[in-house]
Amino acid sequence: MIDSISRVWGADSIAVVFSSSGNFAPFTYTTILSLVDCSNKINKYDIIILETDMNFNQKKMFEQLIGDRQNISIRFYNVLKILSNYNLSTNLYWTNDCYVKLLIPDILIEYTKAIYLDSDMIIKDDIAILYNFDMKNASIGACRDPGIIARICVLHMNDEKHAICRKYINEKVCIKEKNLINFFCTATLLLNLDNIRVAYSSDDMMSYAMKNNFVHLDMDVFNSLFQDNVVFLPLEWGWAATNNDNSDYIGRLYPSAPRELYNEFISAGRNPKIIHYGGPNKPWIVIDRAAAEDFWIVFRRTPFYNSFIEQHLSVVQYKIMLSNYNKLNSAVKSLQRTEALYHQWIDRLAKTLPYRLLRRIF
Repeated sequence: MIDSISRVWGADSIAVVFSSSGNFAPFTYTTILSLVDCSNKINKYDIIILETDMNFNQKKMFEQLIGDRQNISIRFYNVLKILSNYNLSTNLYWTNDCYVKLLIPDILIEYTKAIYLDSDMIIKDDIAILYNFDMKNASIGACRDPGIIARICVLHMNDEKHAICRKYINEKVCIKEKNLINFFCTATLLLNLDNIRVAYSSDDMMSYAMKNNFVHLDMDVFNSLFQDNVVFLPLEWGWAATNNDNSDYIGRLYPSAPRELYNEFISAGRNPKIIHYGGPNKPWIVIDRAAAEDFWIVFRRTPFYNSFIEQHLSVVQYKIMLSNYNKLNSAVKSLQRTEALYHQWIDRLAKTLPYRLLRRIF
């Protein structure tokens, strides 16, 4: 049984859901700050953070984020206990937090509609525009994923890796052949909660995820269950910040996506409404990532910035010291080896020199 939450305002409020751990709090804060920057005073924004281990001080910082704005609410809902009921698969890049979005229909039982956004984003336009997008009675609104579509539909199908990926998507995720070119990303989701609840409960979706041990976690769940009940959002609402060069594997895939999809991706990148920093190379890790400056402009204004920089500098200084120590240690060992060879030479000389002198005398 999942405890639901009540509305802060009436049916005209815009519910926006995030998920966050304590470690990810600085970046969730950054995403929400960018949302607040683009908000309109005529709208009411009901921001709900589904968290696992955020502490009191972190939550206080979030509550202070909105200042005296009367049209924005920020609340927290701990999902750790719910997640513990399921033995869910994870991988190197994604954690249990990814599955949190499957809980939204039951947690927001009083809501008919909601937006879910990942916490590695920068929002560049009023999220109310997305909320009012015509879903045409579909259950899900999402952006197609050019990277995965390129892997499963177009790129090097004679390559064993891509053939395996296509087979997995087709057979394990059960995506129909006609829907392969429509595989969507779940970083930005527009949710018709009434429709979803008619089809599946949150427990249904979580159990489905647990049973199948999917590679792409929640993304495979949504694509599998709603592949015939999705409306596609313009890519500008989930533009993936990629470097289209040899430094970015995913970026290299995009040009091999269907031409119309790749053209839409390029067009969306000229004026994105949401920038999504998917994958492991986050802009706070790889500072020359595409559109990283958009992240840093907002992040510098957060209360997490100074401590993050201090910690980062400490790590850098530690790495420099460790490198210098290793170099010095290597030099010492080299000297020790040289000294050992020198003593061996002296010992041999001491043993053989008298013999050589006697042979010369006699």
